[in-house]
Parts: sequence; structure tokens; C-alpha cells
Amino acid sequence: MPIIIRARFHGGAGFPFLENIPMLSSTIVRRGVQLTAVLVSLSLATACDDDDPFVPDDEPDVRSVVVTVTGGSVVTFTGATPSGNLTVGNGSVITVQFRGANDQLDPIAHSSGDFELRVEITTNTVGLTFTRSATNPFSGTFTRTGTTATPIQVTFQLWHIADGHNDGEWETGVIVQ
Repeated sequence: MPIIIRARFHGGAGFPFLENIPMLSSTIVRRGVQLTAVLVSLSLATACDDDDPFVPDDEPDVRSVVVTVTGGSVVTFTGATPSGNLTVGNGSVITVQFRGANDQLDPIAHSSGDFELRVEITTNTVGLTFTRSATNPFSGTFTRTGTTATPIQVTFQLWHIADGHNDGEWETGVIVQ
């Protein structure tokens, strides 16, 4: 039903007097508020992985990964391909570098404080464990209860702490001595 508004001047004061204006139904107001709430929710849902939906988080641009065992072997990943197996012993300390396009440390991964190394041991036949360093989020220590000449699969992840997901993972064989 169209809303009709009639204006007439009353008593020569020059101010219009409005009549025959139907009141807004509470249903119309409620539906308008509901529609607005749905639209706002949808716009925020598209940025659910972000602390601030209007300012997106910077993401690292990792082109290669270097895993170094202190005093031992080094494995380099170019893309997802490792240069070989990693050899660790009981108490081996490793450090992982996530490198950008210029083969330097990726500044977002290493400088923002938003990322850390996570290690997943997928085929663990020798009781291998990894404990991340309390002072360096990209370093840690392997301990083991047994040895094996057959490589076990280990995945190194660049973990985005605030968003709760990995921004890349690299898998290689690890020989445990």
C-alpha cells in the first residue's frame, strides 16, 4: 500500500501540518534491522581469518626453506622438493629459515612475531620427538628412543599463530642415529 503524505498550511504560520501519515509497522522496522545485520555479518565473514577485516594481514612469500642441524646436515627445499634426507641424533638442534624471492629471510615470517615453526612426525617408528625452543620460534631439539637407517617422514610447517593455520609445509625423510 503506498504511503500518502498530505501537507497543508495551518493558520497562516507558514508551517506545514502533515496528516494521513500511516505509522511504520514494527515488522518493517524489524526486517530492516535484520537485513542490515545479515549484510554486516556476511561482509565480516569474508575476513574471518583476519584480526582486522579492513586491514588484511601480510602473508609471507616463502620461496625456499633451509633446515640446518647444528654441527650436521642441511636440507634445502626449493618449492616442495627437498635436497635430500636430514640426519639427526638424540639431542640434535635444528634451525629452519623461511626464505623469500631474494634468498634472504622472509621478513614477514621472521620479523612479525606472528609465525613459528611446527614439526609433525608422520611415520614415527623410533620415538622421535621435537621440542620447539623457548627463545627462537624457528628452532628446536629432536630427541629419540631408538635409531633407524630407514628415513621417517617429518613435516616442517610455517605456522601462522593468530590465524591458527600453516602457511606452508615441507616434508622430508629423517634418518635417526
